[in-house]
Amino acid sequence: MMRVVLISLLLCFGTSLFAQDRISMKPGSEIPFKAGEVLNFDIHFGIIRGGKASLSVTEEEIYGQPVYHSSIVGETTGFVAALYKIKDVYESWFRKRDNLPLKAIRDIREGSYRYYDLSTFDQEANLVMSQKGGLMSMPQGILDMASVLYYMRRLPLKTLKEGDILYFDTFFAHELFPFYVVYKGREIVNTRFGRLSCMKFVPVVEPGRVFNKEDDMNMWFTADENVIPVLVKFNAKVGTFSCELSGFENLKYPLTVAQ
Repeated sequence: MMRVVLISLLLCFGTSLFAQDRISMKPGSEIPFKAGEVLNFDIHFGIIRGGKASLSVTEEEIYGQPVYHSSIVGETTGFVAALYKIKDVYESWFRKRDNLPLKAIRDIREGSYRYYDLSTFDQEANLVMSQKGGLMSMPQGILDMASVLYYMRRLPLKTLKEGDILYFDTFFAHELFPFYVVYKGREIVNTRFGRLSCMKFVPVVEPGRVFNKEDDMNMWFTADENVIPVLVKFNAKVGTFSCELSGFENLKYPLTVAQ
């Protein structure tokens, strides 16, 4: 179940239910994050703190292009780690100009289980080369697990109307995964940093083995210039889980607290 929590923090994937109603958006010139930004999260299983996660971004250059390098790390802590140790790492190198990935790594360590996959992206030819899956054709503008969060933050989200639906093509486990998220308007979220005005999104998750309903997951991003995720909550068949922002470093803009 820890894997479900970590993937949910990275944004859960849904079905093609809303294919006819999706809103098409591209990243704007304004980038709400900068190199050196770090976001830390506590992961709770009900009232038990059983894990932590971090999101960080740096600047690099690969294939002669300036990129951001994002790293998302999730792991169990405390007695949960003593019972079942997990450390999952997702990395992405995505172009500064349009946020599209050129390289991605998925490194999974869960108990005795190990999984490693390196993927490279040819965004002009719409191809992905994966160590696990080989060469695959993908839709234009394909994203990966670690780049999709930063891609979403760069969209003009403040122009959305309640009920609008965003769609992303993502590459995960050497397969194409569509991701749909519904905008639900603004809410005030109480955090350890104060009351924050946030934009609420509901990813359309797949009902079945893990979730009961398509809207069993909710995410809140700050409605200020940083557009950082502060809270993820979801109801699974085995209980309620949450990922809460516990700390941050080097935000591009001061965090705006609601009055």
